[in-house]
Amino acid sequence: MPRKRIIQMETNAEYHADKDHLGSSMVRDATESLDLFRRLHHDRTEEKKQTESMLFGSLFHACALEPERFDAEYVIEPDWEDIIRKKDGSRYASVRASIPFKEAYPDWLEENKGRQPVTEKDLATANAMARSIKKSKPACDLLARCDQTETSFRWNVPGGDFRGKCRPDMHGVDARVIIDLKSAEDPTPGPWDRKAFDFGYQQQAAWYVDGVQANIDAYPWLFFFIVVGKNPPHNVYVRHMTQEAIDIGWAMNAQTLGDLKGAIEFDDWRQPAEKESTDIIVPYYIKKGKT
Repeated sequence: MPRKRIIQMETNAEYHADKDHLGSSMVRDATESLDLFRRLHHDRTEEKKQTESMLFGSLFHACALEPERFDAEYVIEPDWEDIIRKKDGSRYASVRASIPFKEAYPDWLEENKGRQPVTEKDLATANAMARSIKKSKPACDLLARCDQTETSFRWNVPGGDFRGKCRPDMHGVDARVIIDLKSAEDPTPGPWDRKAFDFGYQQQAAWYVDGVQANIDAYPWLFFFIVVGKNPPHNVYVRHMTQEAIDIGWAMNAQTLGDLKGAIEFDDWRQPAEKESTDIIVPYYIKKGKT
């Protein structure tokens, strides 16, 4: 039997408030740009902007995995177009651009402080996506192998320079599986796979495997994505992150942490390729078309 260690139970907000441990998204920020990491996570002169896609992803996670926390963390926006009208009773062409809305909205936000506003439309979409998961046998079979939801892990990253954290959507100790839910405009295998690597999901998988293994002595761990389409019929695909992909993620994370250590030590936040001349890499499709 795998040996279990003490695992931290905390809210999502408490987890994200911890800036002393590196999370997967922070490592990927450093991979993208060391100076971006400096501004967001080292000097903290900027805050990471929450895109509409990121906010919807969080809502989808809550609806699919922890619907009981919806009321505490979210609030449904009223129908502003119906509430705020012109003096003659007609609707504004764009109610959010109107002066009455700009006056009323801050007060409404203050009344619901600490809760994320969501629209009825987005909530209906997120719930429909959650129901689609329940109709997918591969997804349900995988979820049945998990016994933990939204559990935080922290560990000392090998090398002693950094401390890591991760918070898998779900994991199963006996089955040794880790699951992450993703929403996608196009969840189809192939197109989604390419975007997954663009977003650095191989790094995320490698980081999560490291974190879970550091806390639970069990090997090996398998990593899966459950990818759900945002648009009807909300197709569901279970995607396994292969060991080859995780190995690539491990290598990328190791390289990034090495670059980050040097940037912090010497206060030099340039990308490695900025420090010397480099060769242009001929694209594969150019080589393939060469006669």
